[in-house]
Amino acid sequence: MGINPSFCVKDGFFSLKGVTGMIHTVMMKFQPGFWNDEVLADFRERFAGIQAALPETVLAVDVWQNCVERDQNADVMIRLKLRDKAALPLYLKHPLHVGLGQQYNPNVQQIISFDREDER
Repeated sequence: MGINPSFCVKDGFFSLKGVTGMIHTVMMKFQPGFWNDEVLADFRERFAGIQAALPETVLAVDVWQNCVERDQNADVMIRLKLRDKAALPLYLKHPLHVGLGQQYNPNVQQIISFDREDER
C-alpha cells in the first residue's frame, strides 16, 4: 500500500489533516500454526481492496503482524481510519469484509476491537 500524501504521521499514528473521524482497531489471535506470511499478505491485499471499494468511508488501513510470540499476544492488528461513526456499519456490512470474516473467523481463537473518535 502506498502513502497517501494527505495523511500525516504523529507519534507513530496516521491522521488525516484537518479531518475528524473514527479509528477502528481489531486484534486477532488465530489457532496455533494457522497464522503465517501468506495469511498476512492476503489480509493486506484484501484490506487494501476494502479501502479501494469504500474510498469515502475507509480513509486509511494499516495491517501489522505481531513480532513477539507469546500466548497472550495477538497475531495481527488492523487499524482503519473511518470517515465517522456512521461509516462503521457500512464497512462491517460490505461484502468484502463479510467474505474475509467468513473465510478466517473459523480459525480465530480470540478477537477484540476498539473504536475511538479521532480528533487530531
